[in-house]
Amino acid sequence: LSFGSAAASHLSVAFLLPPIGYRARERPPSPHYARRKRRQRQQQHLCTKRSNTTEAAALLGQLGDKEGKPAFSRQEKEGNRKACGSEGGIIVSRVGEIRSNPCAETLLGSILQSTTQPGGDEKGTSGAWTEARHGTSEPPPSARTSPFISHAENYLRIFRPPPLGRGAERGRKVLRVVAGPPGRRASISQDGVAARGLQNFISDLRNAKSKEEEQNRVNKELANVRKKFTGGSGGGSKLNADGSNPSLSSYQRKKYVWKLVYIHVLGYEVDFGHPEVLALVRSNKYSEKQVGYVAMSLLLRGGDPAIGSVINTIRKDIAAAGAPSSAGKSSSGSGGDASDSAQSLALCSIANISGLELIQALHVEVQHILVSKSSTPNVRKKASLCLLRLVRTSPNLVAGREFAPHVAQLLQDRHLGVLTSTMSLLNGLAVQHPSDYETLIPYVVHILGMLVLKKACARDYLYYRTPSPWLQIKLLKFLQLYPHAISPDANGAGGGPPQQQKKGPKTPPGGQNRAYVSQLRSVVSKILTETDVSDSINKSNADHAVLFEAVNLIVCWGPAGPVQLRDGAMKLLGKFISVREPNIRYLGLMTMARLAQLEGSADGVKKHQATVLVSLKDADISVRRRALDLLFVMCDTDNAERIVDELVAHLALADAAIREEMVLKIAILAEKYATDLRWYVDTVLKLISISGDHVSDPIWHRVVQIVTNHPQGDLQGYAAATLLVAVTPRRCHETAVRVAAYVLGEFGFLVAERPGMSGEEQFRVLHQHWHNCDAQTRAILVSTYAKLANLYEECRPLVAPVFARCRNSVDVEIQQRSSEYAAMREAFSPEAVEDLLREMPPFEDRRQSALEQRLREKEGDDSAAVVKASRPSAAQRQRAAAAQRAAEAAQAQAEAAQEEVAQAEVAQAEEARREEEDE
Repeated sequence: LSFGSAAASHLSVAFLLPPIGYRARERPPSPHYARRKRRQRQQQHLCTKRSNTTEAAALLGQLGDKEGKPAFSRQEKEGNRKACGSEGGIIVSRVGEIRSNPCAETLLGSILQSTTQPGGDEKGTSGAWTEARHGTSEPPPSARTSPFISHAENYLRIFRPPPLGRGAERGRKVLRVVAGPPGRRASISQDGVAARGLQNFISDLRNAKSKEEEQNRVNKELANVRKKFTGGSGGGSKLNADGSNPSLSSYQRKKYVWKLVYIHVLGYEVDFGHPEVLALVRSNKYSEKQVGYVAMSLLLRGGDPAIGSVINTIRKDIAAAGAPSSAGKSSSGSGGDASDSAQSLALCSIANISGLELIQALHVEVQHILVSKSSTPNVRKKASLCLLRLVRTSPNLVAGREFAPHVAQLLQDRHLGVLTSTMSLLNGLAVQHPSDYETLIPYVVHILGMLVLKKACARDYLYYRTPSPWLQIKLLKFLQLYPHAISPDANGAGGGPPQQQKKGPKTPPGGQNRAYVSQLRSVVSKILTETDVSDSINKSNADHAVLFEAVNLIVCWGPAGPVQLRDGAMKLLGKFISVREPNIRYLGLMTMARLAQLEGSADGVKKHQATVLVSLKDADISVRRRALDLLFVMCDTDNAERIVDELVAHLALADAAIREEMVLKIAILAEKYATDLRWYVDTVLKLISISGDHVSDPIWHRVVQIVTNHPQGDLQGYAAATLLVAVTPRRCHETAVRVAAYVLGEFGFLVAERPGMSGEEQFRVLHQHWHNCDAQTRAILVSTYAKLANLYEECRPLVAPVFARCRNSVDVEIQQRSSEYAAMREAFSPEAVEDLLREMPPFEDRRQSALEQRLREKEGDDSAAVVKASRPSAAQRQRAAAAQRAAEAAQAQAEAAQEEVAQAEVAQAEEARREEEDE
């Protein structure tokens, strides 16, 4: 926690290390060692306390990678010395290695413990050293160009500062860690003011050996801070009108507020100190105002009553033409101007708190700051993101059609940081009301063309020679909201960038649309053709992120998009799904699954079927999931049997985490593309035998439904015979017993004449699993036994003892069923019993099966697999037509039978009349 740093979200970590050749004290001293130590004491350079110096030197020697390789080779150490001069060096370590190495983690804790500053200094320790040496807060050029620092965001840099006085200006405030005499801890001082309270508090919490000890220390500190805030230690001093203690100095107030913030970050409840926080916010000193805004953003909520008392102060800071008096000193360390410090702090706090009262009171000021020409780029960036947060909290805050011209003006800004923040705001607004911002499409296409076609990008926004990939992604995401924009006769996209409006006569809307549509096609085409796998992982990630968003844009265009772009995207994705990099392969599989949904893309996807099957055996489970999705999407009537057989064969080797998903998708594919439903029944039985625990109830329910609803052909007899053979062994899965019990009870009579499949044999095969089944399966078996006893006389003596035993079952369902079935023959006639136990009628054929509903619940409506499953296949349409014809034929047959009965009744009546006449 950097005390008094210029930016609240930035943490400058500086640890003052001995030279690389430093030897620990445990080794015998040498003359060279003694001379060096004497020289170091004379120079009195910036160093940590002695106890940490020896520990840090020992820990850095142990810092290495996971394979045990030293963190720095001899050549790297020499390069570090040359990069920063003979007086110091740079130690560079990946953050991931620090987290995975317990010794390095201890070292990082010591570093963080040594960076506490007292109030008054506006820079972190690292910035103080670099300014003392080079007159600026940036690291020296040799350090920035060191071969060991590839990118600033991925590394933690630890600088050893030079001796005091070398290159430093007189009167400059420099943080100094002064070593005390042996036996005493070093003290952190700045201009002679000691500040050890916050450091000691953090050290005590880190050294706590139990949760109770830490909580006791926190409670003790909270009591002390509460006493200081209420004036309990000052002999009953009076408080100000706002509740703050006037006897506290600036440094004390900041220190105690930082302690409250640290306690809050640890997860403890802090319900006091708000008046002191608001007093810091109202201060005219930047160091106090910065601490106050940070604490207010963390400790206060949107509905807190204290927010109302500080709204005027926030409004004043937002509308301030200049910064507080001391802001000029702090802005040099943060890289901002002195005129926007207070505005930036206020905007960040509004975005973090975002309460309803705060939004209603200040959203107009935030919009005014955003569109004001006098606002600096930094303020515009923060205002854009602040307004985005407010809009997400209160969607109807901005009137789209009135605000769109202001967004158009922001899109003409040449500062790429402002454009990036504006696009974040525009995407958030356009998702809620797309039609209100459709007129901004030409501006977005123009910016995208400048970045992709002309490479017009400031050097600061070039990421591995890619012009601002983050902005390109936001622009492409905005265009995905308007899939009809690719059409040349699209309406509502008139206007255009000012560069087009000023030159020449005004063109008709159709010409403007054709102009930006042609430019958009050129941009997407260039992204597809120029993106390739690079040796640099960072460059590949940036380029591929832009590429995949461009492919998503092609998918959003649908059939209206150019065929050449779809073919080019498919060819490029086919190359990416075969690379070794798992991230690229993952995104390639996912994007190809979306692209395969378009009409006319099936043939291009099938060419990569073998590669996708190989990805199904990848070591990364996320890649296997995406490969499964792509196989599901590319499946059709021609390759369904091969894909399903491959998936069934791989099911035995698949992890338990993916088996349930595989079983569900295999069942859907087998039903969807089965030209012969007997193959579907065999496939489900294979799933039950291989992974029965992952076959959910909707899957076998669907089998029963399909077998029952297709009486034509020999499907019902085939299913009964196959299931009887499947459950003949004593060891089989319980799900197979359930399916067999239901099907044999309904259609077992179709195979009763076959050898070894009589009614008595069916009962014997099913009843052998009685003792190994749960209550739900036994309930199904009881109903099956009743139907077998109704059909076969020889089964009744076998069923009656089972019903007698089940009358005393502890399960209510089994007890009720067996009692009713046993009493049925005594209460009703044989004809009535036969009608009651007749086979079930066909199930209602719903438009969406239970399997599709389960898939939608698991993956969401936007999933490629869900979209694929919702479209009926040719086989399903044929079966539906056949079922409709069978239903019509059955209805016609029933009508004919009724007509015959009516005619027979008429003839009988006529014959009776004639007999009466004859008599």
